[in-house]
This record gives sequence, C-alpha cells and structure tokens, in this order.
Amino acid sequence: MYFIGLDIGTSGVKALCMDENGASEKVCRAGYGYRPAGRGIRELDPEEVWRSVCKCLKAVSGTREIETITVSALGEAVIAVDTEGNALTMGITGTDERGGIYHTQFINKTGSRRVTDITGLPVSPLYSLGKILWMREAVPEIFERIWKVFTFQDFIMYRLCKTAAVDTSMASRTMLLDYRTGKWSPWLFEQAGLEMTLMSEVVEPGTIVGALKQSLRKELDIKGKARIVCGCHDHIANALGAGVYRAGECVNAAGTTEGITAVIAPGILNTDTIEAYQISCEPFVITGLYNTVAWSNASGSVLRWFVEKILKGGEELYGILDRSIKNEPSAVLSLPHFAGAATPYMDEHSKGALLGLTLEAGCEDIYQALVEGTQMELCLIYRSLQDAGISVRKITATGGTASKEILQLKADILGREIYTVDCRETGAAGSAILGAAACGVYENPGQAIACMVREKECFIPDGKRHKKYKERQEIYDRLYGQLKKIYHDMG
Repeated sequence: MYFIGLDIGTSGVKALCMDENGASEKVCRAGYGYRPAGRGIRELDPEEVWRSVCKCLKAVSGTREIETITVSALGEAVIAVDTEGNALTMGITGTDERGGIYHTQFINKTGSRRVTDITGLPVSPLYSLGKILWMREAVPEIFERIWKVFTFQDFIMYRLCKTAAVDTSMASRTMLLDYRTGKWSPWLFEQAGLEMTLMSEVVEPGTIVGALKQSLRKELDIKGKARIVCGCHDHIANALGAGVYRAGECVNAAGTTEGITAVIAPGILNTDTIEAYQISCEPFVITGLYNTVAWSNASGSVLRWFVEKILKGGEELYGILDRSIKNEPSAVLSLPHFAGAATPYMDEHSKGALLGLTLEAGCEDIYQALVEGTQMELCLIYRSLQDAGISVRKITATGGTASKEILQLKADILGREIYTVDCRETGAAGSAILGAAACGVYENPGQAIACMVREKECFIPDGKRHKKYKERQEIYDRLYGQLKKIYHDMG
C-alpha cells in the first residue's frame, strides 16, 4: 500500500510516496518563491504552487496503487477564491506587512488578552486575520466576489477533490479559531465584521475529505483509491515525520525559516505565559494534546542570501563553507532578523545585522557567523519555551540545511543531544503517516509512526565548545535590545 504526503512550503512543494513500512519509494521537489513586489509585500503565486503540486504528484505516483494523498502546508498564508476555486488574489504570506494596520485596529477594539484567551496565540500581524481585513478595505471590488478565503491547504485540496475543508491546526493560524473547542469563534468573526461562511469547514487532522477528481486521475496518471486527506500545519507534519508525537518531545525544523514544535499536555500554557513569551498553543493531531510553534523568520534563507546573492555561488559552495566552520566561535556576530523577528519578540521592524567586521574577515568567517546567529536565535527560542514551563526531553532535527557540521554546532550551542531520522523530507513523510492512519492501516498516528519512522544519528554536545558559545550567547542576547530603537527609527 502506498501513501503520498504533500508538504507545501514557502519555497516549494515536496511530495513523498511511502509504503506502510516507511520506505520512501519516490520523492519530488518543485521550487518557487516570492513574486517580485514592493517593499513589505511577500506573495506566492497560487497557480505556480498548483502547477508544482501537479508536477510532484505525477512524478511520485508512478504505477503504484495510491491509497491516500495528504495535504499539509505553511501557516498564515491566505488566498481569496471564487466558487470554482479560481484565485482572486495572490497567496498573501504571514510575513507580508500589508495587514498590519488592520490587525492593530482590530486588537485596539477587542483587546489583546481576550483574543489570546480564545485563540491560544500571542496577538501578531503575522496571522491571517489582518490580511483578510486588508482585502476587505484595500480591494473591496475583489472582496465582493470572494466565495472563500483559503489557506494553501484548503486551496490545494479543493482543486484536488472539490471539498472546502481545513484542519484545526491550520485554522488556528488564522487567529479566528477557538483553540479549546477546535471550532471557529463566533465572537471573533462578529468583532471582525466577517461571516463564518467565508472560511472552510474545520475538520480534525487526518480526516478523509474526498477522492481525487476523475479528470485529475487521467491527467496525472494516478491509480488506486487516491483519497484526499486533510493534513496539518507544516510544522506539525515535520514533527510527525521526525517521530515526535508525545508530550515532552519536539522537532527542530530548519528550512527557509527555523523553529521548534514542541508537543505539550493540556494546561501547560495559559494566556499569561502565551503573552509573556510570545509562543502559541494550537491543537495537535493527537486528540487531547497541544503543541507550541516557536520560530525565527529566516534561517536557510539567510545562508541562501549570502551564498547565492552575495557570493554568487551554487549548491556545491554550501558544502565547502560548512566544512570550513571552525571549532572556535567566529569573530563576527550576526543577528539573523533578515525577515523581521519572530519568537519571542514578534517585531516585523527588526533587521539583520553583522557586527565585528574587520578587514581580516573573510567569507568563511561571515558564513560561520550567519550559521551561529541562526543557532543562537534558536537557543533563545528554546530557553523561552523552558521559561514558559515547557519541558523538552528530546530534540529531533530535520530540514534541508541540516549538514553534519551545522547539526554538531546546534548541539554545541544548545548543549543538548540532537537526534535525526532516516527520512530528510519529514514534512511530506508526516503527511503520508497521517494518510496511513486515516485509511485504517494503523489505528492512530502514534502506531503509524512506530512502524514508519526510523532514528538515524545522535549529535552529542562538546562540553568545551558549549562553554565558549555560552559566553558568546550572553553577548548575542543583548543584540536585539541594543538595535531595536535604531531599526524602529529607520522605519
């Protein structure tokens, strides 16, 4: 039996075909990126994403009998569509700044504490609501024609099977869901002046919502039942693909962005700790559990900026620079806020910085500083979780930027063992795992994980190196506070 998992991200689509034992039969990746636009505008072309999905589905299905196709996606992004699923707007992503003023007006009206108490989210213009309000106010002629506002998850599923559904974890990222009930909040919609019919029906992650349309079966040459399964927020899919599903476990996923998704029991987080540490609490795929998603807005994208835009290098240069990382901390210090600051600051005005540059600094020093900056930012996030009362007993790392050198540096900076798993495409694998549980091959996602995920390596922190980085971390922790006013003055 074969299961396809789709992982729809900011920089591309990944599709993975797995069997019930977790063997990866075929992987396909199709890249894209933000459309060129004005400052503060970060959009994805929904049609380009759709074409990438079709390309990947056709590539991984082959002659296999496909049981399920499960769709997981990036959070916060929204697309307005008509009744045929035609996109009326571009996909407005979380870091797009246009909804900021409308988010502020909404919070001034409702109060931040009430919103956090309902949603389990620290109030932020990152979430979808501000973007929806922007559509209504800035492009009313388009807003009048909207049938639904989709995330990329329900957009792709609607194209696949003509069902408008979104799972609780993705719905949570809109800032319109009551995270305790797993349903849309009538009060939030009323305060926003929006109808609940504007959004898709909320379902549990791992729900079968339909079957692949016959026209697409022929076009993509897909055989088998090909039932469409509602996946989850891509951070949670990464957790499942890394074998993380019990309270006290977490996944560190590094890609364009980098974050920690920690599974937590009910009652660990409350409105006070969510507000204090700017971390979220959203429904997990295992009934009765929650997870927090804490992240930085730029990680692999920072390295890509330096290697490809500044050095004009290709893929082979990453490996060369990774191998040049020294045991000693770089003389240069970096703040990786190249796309603003996320956890714990939630400050879209913050910017990236390189400090300590001298005429002796070479590209290897700067590259190492950029890697160190992303990992020290991760350490700051990890400590925020601890301070909020979240106990993490195991960290599993995944992602395309996870070279051995960077994984070892991660262990040394955090002072924690870092585990990896065989399958690198954990987001797509997590989706496939949900599909295997959805169609009854396994009783639940935990049982599927036990059979489909295999641990690979463990990186043990070097005590001496950790001590040096702990001293450097004390300096790093002061950077944002020292630079914040300058960045805000710059606008």
